[in-house]
Amino acid sequence: NISLRGKQYSLNRYNVQVGEPRPESYMKDVELAKGLQEEAQQNLWAELQSAAESGWDFSSRWFLPGSPSLQDPPQDTRVRGAVPVHLNAILRKVEQLLATFYQVLGDGEKASRFWAARRERVAALTAVLWNEEAGVWLDYHFLHQRHNPAFYPSNLSPLWA
Repeated sequence: NISLRGKQYSLNRYNVQVGEPRPESYMKDVELAKGLQEEAQQNLWAELQSAAESGWDFSSRWFLPGSPSLQDPPQDTRVRGAVPVHLNAILRKVEQLLATFYQVLGDGEKASRFWAARRERVAALTAVLWNEEAGVWLDYHFLHQRHNPAFYPSNLSPLWA
C-alpha cells in the first residue's frame, strides 16, 4: 500500500523473497555477492531475482535514483522498492477481463468484485503513477517517495492494457 495525499492505494510490485542465487546464473550471483555480509547477500539475490521476474533484467529502470554504476549485473538494482507501470497496467487489464468473463458466465458477484478492483487500480494508477509534468505514467520508488523520471516504453503500457 502507498499512502499519498491522505489516501491509501494498492498497487503491485515485483518482490521475490528468496535470498539465494538464481539457478540460471548461480556462479555469477555468488561471485557478485562475495565479500558481503550474509543478510546483504540475501538481499542482493532477492533483488536480482525480482529483476529477472520482471522481464526487465538489469535495466537502468531498476537502478537507485542517481546510481553511478552500470555493472553487469548491477549491485545497485532495486526492483523491490519500485512500483512498475507495466505490471499494474497489465493487472488492470486482467481485472477487466476477469470481470467480463464472470459477467458472461452469469456470476455477478465475482464480476462486481473484479470491476471494483479495476476501478481501484485505475484510481491508483492515476494518483500514484501518473506524472502531470511529464504527461506520462512513471514508475514510482516508494522508498524514496518519487517517480523515476526516465522514459521507458513501459510508461505507455496503460494505453494498451
